[in-house]
Amino acid sequence: MSQSNPSAPSLPADGPVTGAAKPPKAKKKPLRMKKHLKKIIVAVVILALAGSGAAYGLTRLFAEEELVIRTGTTSYGTLSTTLSGSATTMPGESDTYTVMAEAEVLTVNVSAGNTVQVGDLLYTQDDTVIDEEIDGYQEQIESYQETVDDCAQQLADLQEDMDALTITAGLSGHLYDVTVKSGDEVKAGDVLAHIYDDDTMVLKTYFSYLYEDQISLGMAATVSLADQMLSLSGTVTAIDKVDYVTAQGTRCFAVTISVENPGSLADGQTAAATLTAADGSTLYPVGDSTLTYSDSATLTAQGSGTLVYVNAQDYQKVSAGQTLFVIGDDAYTDQMENLQKQSATAQEHIADLQERIAEAEEDRSDYAVYAELAGTVMSVNIQEGRTYPQSQTAVSIYSLDTMSLSISIDELYIDQVSEGMEVTVVREGSEQNQSYTGTVTELGLEATASSGVATFPATVTVESGGALSAGVYVSWYIALGGQDDEEGILCPIDAIQTIQDETYVFVQGEPTADAVTFPEEDGVDIPDGFYAVAVELGSYDAAQVHILSGLDQEGLTVFLGYQQAAPEDNGASDISGGDEESGFPGGMPDMGNLPDMGGGNMPNMGGGGMSNMGGGGRPGGMG
Repeated sequence: MSQSNPSAPSLPADGPVTGAAKPPKAKKKPLRMKKHLKKIIVAVVILALAGSGAAYGLTRLFAEEELVIRTGTTSYGTLSTTLSGSATTMPGESDTYTVMAEAEVLTVNVSAGNTVQVGDLLYTQDDTVIDEEIDGYQEQIESYQETVDDCAQQLADLQEDMDALTITAGLSGHLYDVTVKSGDEVKAGDVLAHIYDDDTMVLKTYFSYLYEDQISLGMAATVSLADQMLSLSGTVTAIDKVDYVTAQGTRCFAVTISVENPGSLADGQTAAATLTAADGSTLYPVGDSTLTYSDSATLTAQGSGTLVYVNAQDYQKVSAGQTLFVIGDDAYTDQMENLQKQSATAQEHIADLQERIAEAEEDRSDYAVYAELAGTVMSVNIQEGRTYPQSQTAVSIYSLDTMSLSISIDELYIDQVSEGMEVTVVREGSEQNQSYTGTVTELGLEATASSGVATFPATVTVESGGALSAGVYVSWYIALGGQDDEEGILCPIDAIQTIQDETYVFVQGEPTADAVTFPEEDGVDIPDGFYAVAVELGSYDAAQVHILSGLDQEGLTVFLGYQQAAPEDNGASDISGGDEESGFPGGMPDMGNLPDMGGGNMPNMGGGGMSNMGGGGRPGGMG
């Protein structure tokens, strides 16, 4: 960082100027130096003495150690600070395209110096290998799909077989001839039981065709069982025009009569039936008939295995849909699991191959490369008809409209620099210099130390519209906070005290009308002979701050903090230590590596005494 440059805009030579921005306030309460700080100093010196073994020096320290007030003076003038340096321009945006596939270059569509827009084709390569790769994946997918389809059909068939292992009543009625019990082994087709619907019995009789026009469906009938001396009411439920001829030569048709079973009717019993004609006459069949069940079913095993459930016994009353037998499905379950695994594995292979196809299609974009940045083609390193290894640089594009500078900001001024600040950039010419306006676009958060100086990295962006080339050596200048040439009262920055979010200065002398007092419970320690004045802060630099209100005189003595006084026979120590005799055997031990003790500024204490131990430090973030 340097001061004004002959090539730069005219800058003040008598010192830096800060901006008029009001520095932020930090929450900080003055230390009770008379009590607490003495304890800190005693502890620090004890550690140093313990390392050196100077026993008699420790005795003298406790006997003579004391703190003295460090003061400063207000002045009248202006502040001015300008940061400067040099850097090399780099394109704000650039793209470098490298060869992604070892394939023949078919076309090169740009050359160095061309201007391109986003989406312009740069070059193409032969992508035949992509088509071959995808065709191979498709063939594998078809094979695996056949496996999936075959497993699906087998699973469907197996599910039907498993469903058939549960045997239910197909109708309501009674069970007869139950031939198995739980635990029996059965095979497909074995008869397990019979079901008969004996709630309703049917009687099939034959009537002469002479009565054909007198008998109809729903006609009332009377059914008689002589051996039970029982007469029941029935209904004609079916008429079949068959051609049955009796031994006497009577031609007859069939009539089916249904009758409710009172409980005593059984299959095979003989019964007689009569019908009553519309004229009241009785119609008789050609002979007696036999009762049969209205419906019946034979239950058979639909698969092979062990009966794990049996809910059936002779004469048991059952309802349609009721589960009666279950055959174990262990063998079927194993087959189903195997088929499901085969299908899942094949589907996983298909999904993997489909992902590979998608990836291959994405890779196809490597064979036809388009510009993703509008700018100027800086270099073309490929030729048509040749094949290049992967990672070979093919095309480079720079956007010359915007340039960037990488600069460093001294730690003393980093708090005064912010993103968005204006930067003057100067390029020196043989006849005249060219100036450009830039902007701070990025500030680093971590400093780099070198030769005792810490700097923070920053980036400056210059919108040059193509007038500024890449790789050019330029100078840069930052006016901190704007040019503040207004004269006013200046106060040492270490004199600023922040108490309960307000800023004050402790002034030596008799209190004035503007003096501020604090309740005892606030714990504010104002040194004897000083009084507090509330102040409004303006621009500042590393050493001084512009007072906007509260102080209106130069030459005022203000409190900066406390420092240690040396023993009388040794002379007082100063802020830098110096070469004075320390009064300790072998000299004062080096305490430069001790940690920051807080309060104000704690500089290196090697060689001499302790510098500023209190005060307010810098206002806001300037500590």
